[in-house]
Amino acid sequence: MITRNQLIILFGKGEDRMKVVRIIVLLFMSVLMIPVLSFSAGLTFECGFTQEKAPRGKSNRASCSMDPDKVFTAYEQYPYDRNQHCDVSPVYSYTDLVDFLVTDKLVSWTSNYGLTAASKPKQKKYYLEQGKSEREAEELVNIAHATKYSFRVLSHYVGQDSIYINSLTGKPYKEPKTQNIHVYNFGDDARQYSLYIPEISKKAILIEFSADENSSWVTMSFGMCRINSK
Repeated sequence: MITRNQLIILFGKGEDRMKVVRIIVLLFMSVLMIPVLSFSAGLTFECGFTQEKAPRGKSNRASCSMDPDKVFTAYEQYPYDRNQHCDVSPVYSYTDLVDFLVTDKLVSWTSNYGLTAASKPKQKKYYLEQGKSEREAEELVNIAHATKYSFRVLSHYVGQDSIYINSLTGKPYKEPKTQNIHVYNFGDDARQYSLYIPEISKKAILIEFSADENSSWVTMSFGMCRINSK
């Protein structure tokens, strides 16, 4: 059994004792944090944010704003209802984000842009009506762009979310199931993003934030992310 004098020798008196206690508490907390840090450090994800190319396919993209009548009317040649906060445009051209890699320090991808096969005849007809030659119109509708992007990770939050319904049976779990979720914030001086990744469903959401003098809005892309096994 440790005596009182031994405790005094071990921890000291008064302020010295409090300093030792603080150090022990900090060390204890750091030990508790080791599993969390080792779990998230070095973790990488590979993702894909692509659009369906069929005429009635899912664009997997949506833009939302508090001022849709101002934000979306600026890009569309028709008035936009002010009570419709989100705009989901039908698939005509596509923007696929591929080779999408998430690390502790960087988020990078290649953005592939082009016209869908179904939209090319209509767009070609438009170019011909504008006075383009057959050859020029054909070249224009087949233009495709591939642009590489890379952004610095500003923060990475690791947490947990509860799952209440069994997706196979459609029935509630007796006890809620938990899954790890990740939220990455990244960007540069011109662009700011957040990326939400749930580990079980893998259904990720990429959000880009934008603003001007009068409004602010977000552009959301829906895709898949999984832990990179490499």
